[in-house]
Amino acid sequence: MMFSYRLFKQGNDVLLAISDSAIIGKTLRKDDVEIEVSEAFYSGESCDETAAIELIQKATIVNAIGKEVINLMLKKRFIEKDKIMEIEGVPHAQIITIR
Repeated sequence: MMFSYRLFKQGNDVLLAISDSAIIGKTLRKDDVEIEVSEAFYSGESCDETAAIELIQKATIVNAIGKEVINLMLKKRFIEKDKIMEIEGVPHAQIITIR
């Protein structure tokens, strides 16, 4: 499985925006929430599961969207099921780590 991602660094913080590659370019809506899975935010580099795990571990903020990446994060216990938001059936989660 391949993921698309982009890293943003500000001071000591590292934001990882990561998505299933298949949903790049889609706009998802649910009620008053709209998320654009834009190439500008979620794409730039590609990685496999092993690299995704390393990126998630090193990031202080993670913004993740897509069934495959969220399933990986659940499997590795980075997130809990009740913290996932679904938009048009696509799971989305965020992690903020205070160090």
